[in-house]
Amino acid sequence: MVILVLSDPQRYLARYSADDKIAFGLDDLDRWPVRFWDVDGGMASMQLQLAAVDAGLATWFLGIGYGEDLVRREFSIPRDRMMVGVIALGYRDDDETLTGSGVSRLRRPLDEQIHRNGW
Repeated sequence: MVILVLSDPQRYLARYSADDKIAFGLDDLDRWPVRFWDVDGGMASMQLQLAAVDAGLATWFLGIGYGEDLVRREFSIPRDRMMVGVIALGYRDDDETLTGSGVSRLRRPLDEQIHRNGW
C-alpha cells in the first residue's frame, strides 16, 4: 500500500485568520516561522508508521525527488496541496536481508546529538 501525505497551507491560514487566532499575526503564510502544515503532516506520518509497525507491517517514508507533476496529474491533486512525502506499507519477506545505510552506517553517539543546559 502506498499513501501520499499532503498538507493544506490554506486551511492553516483560514484558521489563523479567525477572530480567536488573528492576534497571533499568522493570517499571512509568509509570517509563519515554521511551516506547521508540513510539520503536522510529518508527525501524522510518524504516528501512522508506528501503528503499522505495531500491527506487524514494514513501513518506509520517502520524499518525491522527481516526478511530482506526474503524481499530481495521476491523482488529480490540487495545486494548493503540498506534497510532504509518501508512506509505503507492506509485509517483509521472511528471508529478506536488511540493507542500506540504516544497516551499514553507525548512528552518531547521543552525546553528539543531545545538548543539556547549553550547546
